Amino acid sequence: MFELSMEVKTDTKLLWRLCEMAFPEFEQLGKHDKTVLFFNFYTKWSILEMIIFAVKKNDPLSFFTPSGSITTSITKFYKQGKESLSEKDVERIFQPYWNYHLEQIIQPIAKMEYGNMENMALFGILLWDTEF
Repeated sequence: MFELSMEVKTDTKLLWRLCEMAFPEFEQLGKHDKTVLFFNFYTKWSILEMIIFAVKKNDPLSFFTPSGSITTSITKFYKQGKESLSEKDVERIFQPYWNYHLEQIIQPIAKMEYGNMENMALFGILLWDTEF
């Protein structure tokens, strides 16, 4: 989990810089407005980023980290803590989310097979359009 946290921290800094470089309007915003806009965007971007990796690696059934590696199983994470859960309990709790994420988000967008230009357009839409 620590490694993933460090990856996300690095990814966040890189994305912030990309927003400033790709969109001059972003850099002109005040610090509070930038922060609100970026935090609203980051979660949605993380989902799109996983889809981009799923398409590139032809593996729509795995969850990917910002670096493109496959994430560690969540069942292992919940077995390591003070309050551990059985694999069965982890699946019972998280399976509905995984199924929804896979069936309603990853697979439909992955089937579109967007290229780099379309992904960059989606990047901009996710950043600036707060309705999504």
